[in-house]
Amino acid sequence: MLRVLGMAALAAGMTAAALPATAHAAVPQQHQASAADCSVDPTNPSWAGYVACGSSYASVSATWTQPQVSCTSNGIVGFWVGLDGYGETPIEQTGINVSCATGTPQYTGFWESSTSSPAINYNEPVYPGDTIIANVLYQGSDTYSLQLTDSTRDWVENTPLDSVAPNLSAEVIAEATTLNGHVTALPNFAAIQFRQVTIDDVSLSSASAQPTSLVNSDGQYLAYPANLTGNGFTDYYAGWVGGAVAAAFTGINGDLYTYSSPGVANTNDAVLGGTSPAIALLSNGTYEIAYQSTSNDLTLFNSGTLTLTNLPMKPGTSPAIAAQAGDTYQVAYQSSSGSMWTYTPSSGGVNQSQGMLAGTSPAITALSGGGYEEAFQANTGNLILYGSGGDNNTGLGMKSGTSPSIAAAGGGFEAAFQANTGVLWTFGTNGTADLGLGMASGTSPAIAGLTTGGYEMAFQTNTGVLEVYGQAADLNTGIGMSAGTSPSIAAQAGGGYETAIRENTGQFTVYGTVGNVQTNTLTSGGTSPSVAG
Repeated sequence: MLRVLGMAALAAGMTAAALPATAHAAVPQQHQASAADCSVDPTNPSWAGYVACGSSYASVSATWTQPQVSCTSNGIVGFWVGLDGYGETPIEQTGINVSCATGTPQYTGFWESSTSSPAINYNEPVYPGDTIIANVLYQGSDTYSLQLTDSTRDWVENTPLDSVAPNLSAEVIAEATTLNGHVTALPNFAAIQFRQVTIDDVSLSSASAQPTSLVNSDGQYLAYPANLTGNGFTDYYAGWVGGAVAAAFTGINGDLYTYSSPGVANTNDAVLGGTSPAIALLSNGTYEIAYQSTSNDLTLFNSGTLTLTNLPMKPGTSPAIAAQAGDTYQVAYQSSSGSMWTYTPSSGGVNQSQGMLAGTSPAITALSGGGYEEAFQANTGNLILYGSGGDNNTGLGMKSGTSPSIAAAGGGFEAAFQANTGVLWTFGTNGTADLGLGMASGTSPAIAGLTTGGYEMAFQTNTGVLEVYGQAADLNTGIGMSAGTSPSIAAQAGGGYETAIRENTGQFTVYGTVGNVQTNTLTSGGTSPSVAG
């Protein structure tokens, strides 16, 4: 007998009845599961995640932060844990479905079995950023317990289930779910970090779980799992849907690397150790990159062409760059004298006679009415704004050793910085705000003006993970960042954004509404990437 217990009313506008009936398809396997042998196919048309098979399993559980979904298709993506289903007709699973059938993502908890298919929805509120805990437990005598918890919304659903199944596989999966017998087009989902994952109370590696990636009929990867880290892993969306995204970073060998979908390229030009490049999109469609070379000079790179300025920079600091129409750009940097300088191709280097705190770097943005505005930490420890938009010693104390970010927004500008209290603040034409969001020591935030108005910020929290905050999303991504590094963020068409980070694995990763890609390319320790779009 099937029963669903403890249903609560949905939040306004989120009725389960409006969601299409979906099925979570079993995935065929190359070798039939048995206690002796089971080989997981590395690619398949529906699933991205980890599968354990070749034994008998009694439980599977995982915790995750519900990722944001962008409706780049009208399909459905599911995030779940389950028993059976890999090469078997029966399946027992529970998790979160996100439907884009109406063009707006609808988040709903569900459970499913071979006897209940399609999925049965729970009438409970679910939102991006919620902490979800999913458990499937075999209790013996063909009975199961399916439990789904949203600890952020303070609800728990327990579903007892009768099912005759062999329990020959266990899975933790992101899925392009099935509607009317067909696999739906996978919508873009923010990277999901499955953590505290156990199969029969042991880790995925101890359970010999194997990865599988979701590919389309042309063999193109749409979603894939990263390598196991600790007691979990991260699933990434890779089905890029357009948008200009490029990034620059310092590789583990010290060279300047560039990134554009779908790959990474080594320029073979050396960057000074411990410093980071900056990148800007010019109006001609090319990218200008500024960095400190191993000779300590400001250097520019564009499409294989180097510009050697012979302008000395303060060792250990990094430049910033912004572009205006007409293929023009301006660089801000801390010179070897400790003063803030600017550089343009037409004017060369100009001493702005603004003293900067040692070890910090300036930020710059192009203003909508023309000209540029810089932000930096003065040698007094205060945030300073300087440029065409006005000069302002804000009197706001910054955390020593950190640097601000600045973006054009709302006809003016907005700066983001780590205050001397260790929390994220903003300052600009919209006023001053203490956002009360704790930041990791020694890190700096990033800010971008959105194409639809307002702005979005990215920063490393005091728990060491990437968080985005602003008009587009307020989301703790759960993606661990390398200590002492900072994210970069760039606006995308339609009000979206894209970030670039150094993960705690040392890998360069792109994350945001255009797509999420873990490049498997290591970056130099203590450096941070820059992204433009």
